Amino acid sequence: MRPIKPNIYFWITSIIIFVIGFFDYNTDSIVINIHDTYYVISNLDFIILSGSFYVIIGFIYWILSKSSLNLNVFLTKIHTTTSIFCFLIFMIGIFYYSITENKFIMLDDSLSMDAFIVIIFIIFSFIQILFIINLCTSMLAHFYFNKKLK
Repeated sequence: MRPIKPNIYFWITSIIIFVIGFFDYNTDSIVINIHDTYYVISNLDFIILSGSFYVIIGFIYWILSKSSLNLNVFLTKIHTTTSIFCFLIFMIGIFYYSITENKFIMLDDSLSMDAFIVIIFIIFSFIQILFIINLCTSMLAHFYFNKKLK
């Protein structure tokens, strides 16, 4: 059985993000309304930020694969699949909301889109915290066993 290489999955995802972002370049933006504050993020900035994030996470996994530190395989699989599925679900949701956008101003559906974006962001953030926990526990176990062997 071949070991999983999450760095490859993250790098492929980042390439897909950059391809989608640069070939579907438009002047649209993502608008999030929380209480009385509007957060406006242009699509190009979002693509660059998310693509760079996936490249960095892939680079971290690549460095860890070259070192003697072994991460928990179960937590690594959860982190990899959930992070990639969060991106896919986000892109599908944004596409869905863009094609079903209501032109009648009285039936504004932006609240459900805001809730969708916030839920995806919360899940994605929780999974990144899980990655940090996986990294810390693996480092502690690695140093504990190396110290115990000496």
